[in-house]
Amino acid sequence: MKLLPKQKEFCFDIKTPQLAYLGGYGSGKTYAACIKALLLSGYNAGTAGMLVSPTFPMLRDTTRRTFLEILETNEIGFNFKATENKIILNEVNSEVWFRSADDPTRLKGSNLAWIGLDEPALMHEEAYNVSLSRLRDPKAGAIQLFFTGTHEGFSWLYDKIDNNQSDKIKVIRGSTNENSFLPSMYVESLYDNYDEEQIKQYVNGYATLINKGRVYYSFHREFNLHDKDYNPNLPIVLAVDFNINPLCWSIIQNYGTQDFVIDEIILHNSNTEAASNEVRRRYPNADIYIYGDYSGTFRHTSSPTTDYEIMKSIIYPAAVNIKPDPPVINRVNSVNARFKNAKGERRLFVHSKCKHTIRDFEQVSYKEGKREIDKTNLDLTHISDAIGYYIEYEYSLKGKPIVKQF
Repeated sequence: MKLLPKQKEFCFDIKTPQLAYLGGYGSGKTYAACIKALLLSGYNAGTAGMLVSPTFPMLRDTTRRTFLEILETNEIGFNFKATENKIILNEVNSEVWFRSADDPTRLKGSNLAWIGLDEPALMHEEAYNVSLSRLRDPKAGAIQLFFTGTHEGFSWLYDKIDNNQSDKIKVIRGSTNENSFLPSMYVESLYDNYDEEQIKQYVNGYATLINKGRVYYSFHREFNLHDKDYNPNLPIVLAVDFNINPLCWSIIQNYGTQDFVIDEIILHNSNTEAASNEVRRRYPNADIYIYGDYSGTFRHTSSPTTDYEIMKSIIYPAAVNIKPDPPVINRVNSVNARFKNAKGERRLFVHSKCKHTIRDFEQVSYKEGKREIDKTNLDLTHISDAIGYYIEYEYSLKGKPIVKQF
């Protein structure tokens, strides 16, 4: 059984509770799922596991067929119970069940040692929830839920797995380009027929908005993520947006020509005072430069003190750098140019732990047929707006303006 390097990494990791192999078309996902099913069946001898496909035709024509071909090619003894749709592996006395996710409630039942969801982005999230509840076989030595598939936009697979990685959830990404077993014409045909966003998803395995007017199109997690932590020897930029629920602030550090988002503060049903205290709690000794929404200079009937005045009373010393809000398109263009300019240079990066920020830059879109940002999702746009105020102030494509600084 020949495996590509990424497939091998995926198949032989039996310790990560939730493991995903996400890739483009033809990156060997279903094959990897079947090999992993075999390995887990051997490791958990005498138990049962389950391979799940979105629909029965996909199960019959792709997942189960690939599994049977692997068994026959490698002369592995088995007994196929067609009426029960399961295979018994003779040598280890383990069962592999084959099920479709057409009706996720039908996945409920007995305890299992492992479950594999093939093409999970095409399934309802309930299939994932039910699968988690079934992994409880006390005889299993390695309990695991694994995923193999291609993203279809920002589904639950992105929210629950790809953008939620930890010591218990891991993603291994395989590109179509890495599959040396594919004919060269297949890969060439994808590049001939797909645009840049489609290549990102259907070749390289990253979730993206296809034909839906993505605002921050220059952001790419493959190139614009980093793991550079807070440097106490440098000041921090605090980029703020004064939305109340959620209240979203970004922590940035500048390294010459490059900016690195290193942290995010996301508070629900909060206020400027609470957020300012949180900044000082996390960074008690930092020199802080504040950038943000010009509305923070306005006084309200509920308080004679402006938002920036509240911030400066808590975050002290701090310099506030603001200007009247520019047209939204100017701010968006400045941010996109920092993510990637016409020369291919990338000068704005986001820490991989900043999941809310990443989600914003990947999902904020324009209203259909308009050049107006869609704000119907109340959780989106705020953190990217905050970062945009800083970027547009310092790197405006219109030139650096005369500003109010205090």
